[in-house]
Amino acid sequence: MPHPPAYVTGLDSDLGKLRAEFEGKDARARDYRVAFENAREKAIADRVDLAKDADRYRELQDLRKRFDGASDEAQEALGRWTDAVSGGKGHRAATGKGREGRLDGIGKAFIDSLGGKELKALTTGASVVPSFWDSRIRDLPQRQLFLRSLIPTLRADSDLVSFLRQTVATHAAAPVAAGGLKPTSTYTVERVDQPVRVIAHVTEALDRSLLSDQDALVDFLDQQLRLGVLLGLEQQIISGSGTAPNLRGILNTVGVGSVTRNVAGNESRTDAIYRALTTVRLNFFEPDGIVLHPNDWQEIRLQKNLDGDYQTGDVIEADPDRLWGKEIITSPVITEGTALVGAFAVGATIWEREENRVTFAETGLGGGTDELFVRNLVVWRGESRVAFGVERPAAFCQVLAI
Repeated sequence: MPHPPAYVTGLDSDLGKLRAEFEGKDARARDYRVAFENAREKAIADRVDLAKDADRYRELQDLRKRFDGASDEAQEALGRWTDAVSGGKGHRAATGKGREGRLDGIGKAFIDSLGGKELKALTTGASVVPSFWDSRIRDLPQRQLFLRSLIPTLRADSDLVSFLRQTVATHAAAPVAAGGLKPTSTYTVERVDQPVRVIAHVTEALDRSLLSDQDALVDFLDQQLRLGVLLGLEQQIISGSGTAPNLRGILNTVGVGSVTRNVAGNESRTDAIYRALTTVRLNFFEPDGIVLHPNDWQEIRLQKNLDGDYQTGDVIEADPDRLWGKEIITSPVITEGTALVGAFAVGATIWEREENRVTFAETGLGGGTDELFVRNLVVWRGESRVAFGVERPAAFCQVLAI
């Protein structure tokens, strides 16, 4: 936090009081910053998953809010002090006020402290969007569970990921007489090179003053942009074509199984899905999830027999989000009428080069010929850099005409 020149301090008792008020509130804000940093470091050391530990998340969020309030008070006290020193309000414009001012004083030190190896933060413009909260997928609006929650995520160290894909698995083990020729099993793998791809989108140009005055709008944009990136990744995981700049999704990977529901024979949707589960099991994988379009899941849930009883009562058991004991992922990005059954935890991998993050800019063209800065506009961007690969295609089976 900047201080007025030393020669003006203590000129009279009023200035001394204003200085003492500022320094007291400044110290309080710094204490909250230290408390947050300590709580954050402990969470990192304890390997806390903030997506699951709501209490720890609320603790960190509360400390951050307390710092925000204390920082605002310190900035206002600094403004009153510098006004008294200068005899006017000329200095206040230099120090700022509220959220924007915090970025120029102790707020900037606080935001900078969120950086380092574990965390990154953006400190340009009039808002702060720390990637510290990226793991809280469950708190994004409109969706409870994403497909990526079933798939392991590894760190990508470059812009190209190489992995081995199993294409043939023939198990020939059998009893062998003494001295007899032992049978040969065939396990064929191929090397696959998958470039890291960018999944991104931007907002329309937004009024900067509206963003500055409405913190809820900043949070809303942050959530929506992250949600959009996750939906884009989910679409790529399921049905990406593999043609640049697309990833190759599960349904477009050679070797994935397929069954078709016998509609003419009145086969139920749940029966067809169970046949897909069996297909995966015959390849020695145990499925851990089923992906369905929300409309298809609705049809399954609401199907009734002639007596008016729900036909899925027994197979769903006590949990409405499980079918045949398997996790249901409802996703609007899978084609309606198609289901995907798989052992996602062992069959595929996500490699993350840059995690889902949100940034913004106040310069550049905003979709027209006018520069953003001169119009006081801001454009926000959400993006992630990832690679995806299906290492064991036989761990998956699609269901058609579901």
